[in-house]
Amino acid sequence: AALTSNLNNTAALQSRLAGSGTTVRNVHPLRSKASVEDSDAYLDELDTWLEAVSGDMEVLVNDLMRKHDLRVAEMRAWPEEALGSFWYPFAQHAAIEEDGVSLVDSREGNYLSTFDKISGNVSQTFDSCASWWTQGPDLSMQLEMGRKLGHAASRYGHVIFPTNAHKPVLDCTRHLLSGPGQGWAKRVFYSDNGSTAIEVALKMAFRKYLSDAAARMGKSFFKFEVEGEEAFGEIKVVTQRGAYHGDTLACMNATEKSVFNGWAQFPWNKEACVVVEPAYLQQKDGAWVVKLPHPSDEELNYGNKMPCSLSAFFDDCKQVLLRRDAEALEVLYWDAIDMALGPHKSLGALLIEPVCQGAGGMKFIDPLWQRTLIRYCREVKQIPVIFDEIFVGLYRCGAESVRDLLGVDPDIACYGKLLTGGQVPLGVTLATEEIFECFLDNNQDGKGKQRALLHGHSYTAYPLGCSAANFAFEKYNALLKRECGKAKWKANYNSTSSGKLVHCFDRYWDEGSVRQISQ
Repeated sequence: AALTSNLNNTAALQSRLAGSGTTVRNVHPLRSKASVEDSDAYLDELDTWLEAVSGDMEVLVNDLMRKHDLRVAEMRAWPEEALGSFWYPFAQHAAIEEDGVSLVDSREGNYLSTFDKISGNVSQTFDSCASWWTQGPDLSMQLEMGRKLGHAASRYGHVIFPTNAHKPVLDCTRHLLSGPGQGWAKRVFYSDNGSTAIEVALKMAFRKYLSDAAARMGKSFFKFEVEGEEAFGEIKVVTQRGAYHGDTLACMNATEKSVFNGWAQFPWNKEACVVVEPAYLQQKDGAWVVKLPHPSDEELNYGNKMPCSLSAFFDDCKQVLLRRDAEALEVLYWDAIDMALGPHKSLGALLIEPVCQGAGGMKFIDPLWQRTLIRYCREVKQIPVIFDEIFVGLYRCGAESVRDLLGVDPDIACYGKLLTGGQVPLGVTLATEEIFECFLDNNQDGKGKQRALLHGHSYTAYPLGCSAANFAFEKYNALLKRECGKAKWKANYNSTSSGKLVHCFDRYWDEGSVRQISQ
């Protein structure tokens, strides 16, 4: 219900709010002739006014209570309706009871306002997984984001993307190329979510691999359009054990068989990958441990030599101070990787989750191992490198891009989730100019269009999603400047491959607590 005075705006508000379910009640305002300092006279006027409007106020309160009671009754019925009509992802419906359905009334920053069916009250619940790692904004950013999206929806609606340009997508592209793509990426391909961004990345990488392979034979890739698989064999992807890149078909094919993509889930799924086992970072009994990959399976325990900081593993200088024999360890890593990949031909791309595997168990990977894997794939296998940064990118690990932590640039990188501040879906795939040029064809044989990247979505680069991403970038960068200090932010923002970017964002788990849990 809305309160108005006798300023003759009741009719205007009723017209404006018609159909919204909002009731407009007119309550005459208090026009006091006495000042607050003249307490007795002011209180007398206040008592007179309260008595005069008590009937209107009672109607207003009854309106509010009736609305609340209706809302509570409606929410109590939600679980039955949800279980009778929804098909939840990653959930076994046979095991879900009505009490297992959380009733969300609204979001307030990092908290969800959830309804307690027993007490009938709404209380705050911490969104501990950031709604599948999409959420970043606080409440003020959430509210401002809503206004930005309303403006974009009103101004643009939706605009088809091929051969068109609009300001939201131009601004978004600038943010991406000057941010996570700074210094290496030249092109941005837009899709609708993280999984499809990976699908696009694989198509890009395979074309680059095939073009390079054809060039080494002294031929053009387009000369192999007929022979195809006969000329190159079955192309596979190098991935890490326990990887997860999404639930679309190519993403499932690019990972080993698991509960997510086995025959029971999708009989068409075909494992088209070669898996390498990473070296993991773990904290055990209060000390950092490197779990070496098979066939070693040893644990390197740094004990008191290791500061209680995960970031120490990402700083080569600290590793030297810790007397970590990086050269010998790199040889060990190289040999293990060569044992896994050496015998395989027709490897078309390396696809990795850098720094941390999400759905695979929240496992941190030794950056030295990943740098060694990337170097091996580039030098020995001569294949492009894809970073799946959908979970870890855009400040989720404290850096705008995890290449700032690894000190290695990819050829292709994918982003989503935090890209839009957790408000609307959007996926992007960044690529080098060399990748882009593999899809250019000036031959006059009438086949130029079919040699382009033929992939797209109805809502590719839609103005609403791009506007959300633009606002998210502006807020993330402003937050970084405010918390780190402008000069420090600028220095770290420009040193993109130093591996020394300052972590300026909220940490919900301090390292002391993690150390206690490990003990």
